[in-house]
Amino acid sequence: MGIVRAGVVSATIGTSGVVFAATDRPALDPRGRLHTFCHAIPGRWHVMGVTQAAGLSLRWFRDTFGVASSSPINSTRDPYEFLSDEAATAPPGAGGLLWAPYLMGERTPHLDPNAAARW
Repeated sequence: MGIVRAGVVSATIGTSGVVFAATDRPALDPRGRLHTFCHAIPGRWHVMGVTQAAGLSLRWFRDTFGVASSSPINSTRDPYEFLSDEAATAPPGAGGLLWAPYLMGERTPHLDPNAAARW
C-alpha cells in the first residue's frame, strides 16, 4: 500500500478494520490501545489500530435480521444498499442506540480477547 514514510496512513475495512501508519520511532501505548511493530523498512516502525469485526458486524446484522428478505420481493437491490437507505432514515444518535462491534474479541481501543457484544 506504500505506507513507507512517517505520517503516511492507510485505512481498510473488510472483515476487520485496520488503520496503519508509518513512523520513524516506536510509539508505545502502555494501555495497549494501539500496536507498534518493526516496519519492513529498517529503522522504521508502524503503528496499527484494529477493530476485529468492522465489516463482519454489518454482515452479521444482515444475516441475523434477514435484511435480504426484508427488501421488496423480486428485488435485485444489494442488501447493503438497502441497509444504508434504512439507516439514513434514522434520526441522528438513533435514539440512544449504541453498537459495539465485539463479535470476535477486540484489539483497539480495548485490548480484550473476551470482549463480546450482547443482545
